[in-house]
Amino acid sequence: MKIKADLHTHSAASDDGRHSVSELARAAASAGLDAIAVCDHNFCTEAPAYESGILIIPGVELSTDAGHILGLFLERPVDILSLRGGNDATSRRLPTAEESVRRIRDCGGLAVLAHPFERRSADKKRLSKLDVDLIETANSRASMKLRDANKRADELADKLHIGKTGGSDAHGKREVGACYTVIDVDEISLSSIKKALISKSCEAVSVRECSWRSKAMSQWKKARGSGSAVKILKTLAYLAASPVRDIAKTIERKTTNVSHN
Repeated sequence: MKIKADLHTHSAASDDGRHSVSELARAAASAGLDAIAVCDHNFCTEAPAYESGILIIPGVELSTDAGHILGLFLERPVDILSLRGGNDATSRRLPTAEESVRRIRDCGGLAVLAHPFERRSADKKRLSKLDVDLIETANSRASMKLRDANKRADELADKLHIGKTGGSDAHGKREVGACYTVIDVDEISLSSIKKALISKSCEAVSVRECSWRSKAMSQWKKARGSGSAVKILKTLAYLAASPVRDIAKTIERKTTNVSHN
């Protein structure tokens, strides 16, 4: 049978996440999903196996020297402190992507290259050499900066002959299900979904792009938590401009659709 899983969401445990795992799960149920992966930034959030009838896949999103890498189906938490070479949570050293992938697999997980072309600085040659299990080719935030980000990720997955995943990269409950993965499984369980992803019995689906307002709200939470007056003022300006940017994006989309028709 085929199920729908949003394989990239963030809870309030992330510095820019705005809702609890329970709230994300309820949003997923409303969106017709069967599972979500909770992948907080450099933190392995504890969550129940099921919430509101939704299977919760334990995960993490690691910041590395080559970009972000998701760890899915973790059997135990990744030791973030030792990975980042610090003795406390304030360590900012970015681990290598290669070491991050190894740590994820040591914890029983699958390594997923997340939104690899979200930024222009992405090193395609370096990314092509990473021994990841999957590539995220549908991410609702990736194309906000570079319009062809998901297309380029899709091309890389084809080049490397590995599976493709979709995840909303939701930082709030209203974003859940914006992108997801259709997976052909024997049953709705962690082991069955993991097996299907490894065998590439999956398809990445993009439903809609994240709104600028949603992104601004997550940045607002992060700025408030930083305690920096400068960051707060910058984010207020970002937030104030977001409705205009969303209107412009809607007009652009309609214009593009008309020209294609």
